[in-house]
Amino acid sequence: QVRIFQKTLFILSITFCSFQSIAQISNNSGGLLTDMIDTTTRIGKSMLSLTTRLGKIGFSGYLQPQFQFAQSKGAGGNIYNGGDFGPNVNNRFRLRRGRFRADFSHLTSDGRASVYFVFQFDGTERGVNVRDFWGRLYENKWDIFHFSAGVMARPFGHEVLLSSTFREAPERGRMSQTLVQTERDLGFMFSFNPRRPSSRFRWLAIDVGIYNGQGLTGTAEYDSKKDIVARISSKRRTISRSGGQLSGG
Repeated sequence: QVRIFQKTLFILSITFCSFQSIAQISNNSGGLLTDMIDTTTRIGKSMLSLTTRLGKIGFSGYLQPQFQFAQSKGAGGNIYNGGDFGPNVNNRFRLRRGRFRADFSHLTSDGRASVYFVFQFDGTERGVNVRDFWGRLYENKWDIFHFSAGVMARPFGHEVLLSSTFREAPERGRMSQTLVQTERDLGFMFSFNPRRPSSRFRWLAIDVGIYNGQGLTGTAEYDSKKDIVARISSKRRTISRSGGQLSGG
């Protein structure tokens, strides 16, 4: 039994490459799933975008093909990285992620963000699923608050919010995958996030969200109970002449 257990758990997974036309990045927090795309960066400038009378529309995406090899056919123990092997399979090609994202931003007459919408889906050999579908309303009197609603990433920890195009490894840790399955959920989020360069608290971000709780594992609320998730963090700040940056939460 010990030898069988060892054989079924030995799985080699290689992600060949990641093609991307743009990543979800921000000049403040660096790659969070709930960030507004920053078109002032090198990657942001390469985004396919259209400017209309109503606002700006942008399209982006990336691809992560993968090859996996197991020591025995039908190997199990791989539920965290995409499921067990078939009973007659010990190697396979997979499309780990195939993302396509559309962003719409409406700006005020002086160029400040007013409304922002995101739609992103994941298309692989296993089907097509919605990953993000949320909207955000910006408060422009004090430039401090914004409000988001829809299917979005929950503000928990660090790697749950971090896009796979920026993480050190393609997959999140098992703790994140167990506690916050699918990362996303349907709900509402209130954010304290000063945007004026002169603000004393420009380094600080506070997000408080209320969500159904089952994430994307279910199609609708089933018990009327809600999850309240909060995160207090500092945005990335340069701490040395060499360009080193530090953030925490």
